[in-house]
Amino acid sequence: MIKESTTGKPSLLIIPQENTFNIPYAALRLNGDHLCHQVTLLEAFSLHSFIHSTTRMKSTKEPEDSDQMEESLIVGNPTNDLPELPRAQQEAEMIARILGVTPLIGRLATRCEVVSRLESAAIIHFACHGSNDGRSLFLAPEKE
Repeated sequence: MIKESTTGKPSLLIIPQENTFNIPYAALRLNGDHLCHQVTLLEAFSLHSFIHSTTRMKSTKEPEDSDQMEESLIVGNPTNDLPELPRAQQEAEMIARILGVTPLIGRLATRCEVVSRLESAAIIHFACHGSNDGRSLFLAPEKE
């Protein structure tokens, strides 16, 4: 998710991969309503193209808009009882490197840590297990 757009709704950036290019994202339903009624949908062919276009846009805007890309939450391969996802950590590290941030990897990717960073994040990316009902992410257990 990206912070609120000029429409007053949060924006959702979708970067389709492989067989997800034909999904009608705007028509998907979330909480009983179409996704396009709840968020401003953005699509990009790659994270690089999104950053390039956003950086060009930012250079023409007022200084108060300059912090949009600074806060990003990137979570990769949280340590838990599930099998590791192949390349999830590398995916998170690559995206974090592109964005110039430090990802939450392995044991650092706890629920408390993720939740504490969610509200201030302009960009959020998860490379981890999720439930098949789409309601849960499997993060690392809290430190004891």
